[in-house]
Amino acid sequence: MASDEAPPAVSPDPLLLLLPCDIILRHVFVLFLPDEIENILSVCRSFADLAPGMWKMKLEGITASAGLAEEVHAENRSAAQWKRSYRTEYYKRKTLPNKPLLCHDGGCTIKLGERMSNENLLTICSKGSMNLWDVYTGKCLRSFPMNISGYSTDITALMRLDSTMVVSSTIKGAVRVWDLMDGSSIWDVCFDRQHPIFSLARLNENEFAGSGLGRAVKLWNVEKKTCTRICSHSTDPSLYHSYQPNRTIVQALDSNTFATYAKGTSLKVWDARTGNNIQTFAEKNFNVDSVTRMDHDIILATYSNCSAKLWSISTGALVRDIRPELARLYAVARVTRRSFLFIGAGEGDAPFSNNFFVFDAESGRARKFHESSAQTFISSIAMMNDVMFVPLYQTSVKGYNIPLYLL
Repeated sequence: MASDEAPPAVSPDPLLLLLPCDIILRHVFVLFLPDEIENILSVCRSFADLAPGMWKMKLEGITASAGLAEEVHAENRSAAQWKRSYRTEYYKRKTLPNKPLLCHDGGCTIKLGERMSNENLLTICSKGSMNLWDVYTGKCLRSFPMNISGYSTDITALMRLDSTMVVSSTIKGAVRVWDLMDGSSIWDVCFDRQHPIFSLARLNENEFAGSGLGRAVKLWNVEKKTCTRICSHSTDPSLYHSYQPNRTIVQALDSNTFATYAKGTSLKVWDARTGNNIQTFAEKNFNVDSVTRMDHDIILATYSNCSAKLWSISTGALVRDIRPELARLYAVARVTRRSFLFIGAGEGDAPFSNNFFVFDAESGRARKFHESSAQTFISSIAMMNDVMFVPLYQTSVKGYNIPLYLL
């Protein structure tokens, strides 16, 4: 895509016309109960499904303009499915898919990455610098050193707070809030001087949670610059030895709820406003590897045996048990509320093989769309939008390029 060309506009989308109504309902009708507001919003959003023909015509138009005489089938597809097909075709013609777009020069390696917007990706390299990238052009927009005032460059977690602020943590238990406009440090959090911090979770623009070696999960308010609440993931002392403390991971589900898990413990969901444990999902045989929210009630949990389960937060019931038939599962990410992305390797695959699958939660079918033989494992996925993503690698290759993929 040319550097002066903007990403594709998704309008006219009927849902965008309802945006002022959405904002009014959330901020004016405060006397409604939360469930009543969500019911009203769901009815408003349902109008977006009334225009599948619009996205079908846009898809036919872009294929015709490219000189392709391909016929668009599947008349019963929804507006959301037509929209994703259109956006995928657009990016195929406007970008260089599956090509390395971002490059860390100077012999450093990529450590962490975080999506800042549909266009921008923030990465941290082994030399201790933050780099903000334009994923469409591959240009580095800003670069800041992180080793100021004795701050350790051994970064363990990175989290977007809003469009201009990020939070990072170190192996020494320090947490710092950064301003991306000038690279300055806004606030240093004395989180835990004894234990490293391994996970950060954004709740909203002013609050985030963090956890590390130990059972405590701390909630912090950026405006007040104070710790507002401490939750204990487990009360079993046998799981947290002083000589080998257990690592607790926190994952935000929305602005009011977050999930925690640790080795040998159950997956738990918490209310950030009260600190109460609202649901516990018991799986005694295998450890939780990751948690992803699919919609307002369903979460996806992956386990150490390369399986995945869809759980209901409201009832605690198992919705679906998924077996992707992978010997190794590296990363998972939500694509839509009905589908998610798996990256892993099969039993007979070569070492460092990375197979990409899109799994449909309703039909139970998986579609393999790419296979990579990069000499490293994929550690996480940054979804830029519903059709583009960037895999982040656990790599020791100097000057490694970050590829951009289309679903």
